[in-house]
Amino acid sequence: MESLSSESIYFSHSAGIDLANEWNNGFIIKSGALITVQGPNERDIEKLINSKELIDVMHHICLLWKGGKKDEMKITLQKSGYAEGEALYKVSQAISETLPNNSSEKKMLEGFLAGKDKIMDNMREDESQTKLL
Repeated sequence: MESLSSESIYFSHSAGIDLANEWNNGFIIKSGALITVQGPNERDIEKLINSKELIDVMHHICLLWKGGKKDEMKITLQKSGYAEGEALYKVSQAISETLPNNSSEKKMLEGFLAGKDKIMDNMREDESQTKLL
């Protein structure tokens, strides 16, 4: 998604975000008067590994889901601290609802969200099996 800097700055301030501190540090890229918000397909997966930032984790999960790497998804969720709680899932759902139906990011988010319960069940099973050992 691209927008002019002034529009993006106005919108970000209304959400309590200081764009000047955020751009070119992750998924928000400023080039001249344009600000681009990158989706997971535009991100380097290597730069997402071990990040604790919610959007980085969400993008990492999307790319892992796209690659069918369910075990790595569980590990990423656990290491990031987003395995428990609803923040990641609620933000993913909200973003998914704003994307056009033909968006690959929307498809990845919906796929991840559709498998949320199974992923959570698998993590609980893994945890209970570990406690038995």
